[in-house]
Amino acid sequence: MTAEQETKAGIRKDIFRRRIALKPEEKAEMDEAVLRQLLAFLEKEQETGKALSVYCYVSFGGEVDTRKLLACLWERKIPAAVPKVNGKELQFYWIYQMEDLKPGFHGILEPIPGCKEAREQEAVVLVPGTAFTEAGGRLGYGGGFYDRFFMREPEHRRIGLAYEFQIKKELPLETHDAWMDAVVTEQRVFIGGRKEQEWN
Repeated sequence: MTAEQETKAGIRKDIFRRRIALKPEEKAEMDEAVLRQLLAFLEKEQETGKALSVYCYVSFGGEVDTRKLLACLWERKIPAAVPKVNGKELQFYWIYQMEDLKPGFHGILEPIPGCKEAREQEAVVLVPGTAFTEAGGRLGYGGGFYDRFFMREPEHRRIGLAYEFQIKKELPLETHDAWMDAVVTEQRVFIGGRKEQEWN
């Protein structure tokens, strides 16, 4: 790894390049594999008997796609909320169809006015990122939105979604960077620093 790649800016540049280089059919196949892994993981969560609700980002700029995931959640009657940027903070709102969204911060789809704010401390939060470690370390995009959200609402279970090439042995993380409880890729699920079984 070069000196540039070891910096946050260098890692972000490298991952962005690799994501936009994915061919559409290759990305679709990887997205489908992440979705299978994640849905199997969420089914395990439901088996605990807890009511399951999900805070889910709306994918943008080459991130692991969540549009099909949202459709699957609605089909399974699992409540889903998505984030809206208010100043320097993220707030989540319940949505029930893609028509409940419109372009907002940096062109990312956000809930339209009238959507009810989500206040579910037990909700699982699906988190995008530039890169993750097997132990759950996360390098975001530099805005600190999810870091501040988890400082405000630390009770949530946090699941990072990523492609396998976004998994790094180490990352230049700081004390304020939020850690994940699990990371799901197209190949595997990491929990608590352990490489978990494949949820196929």
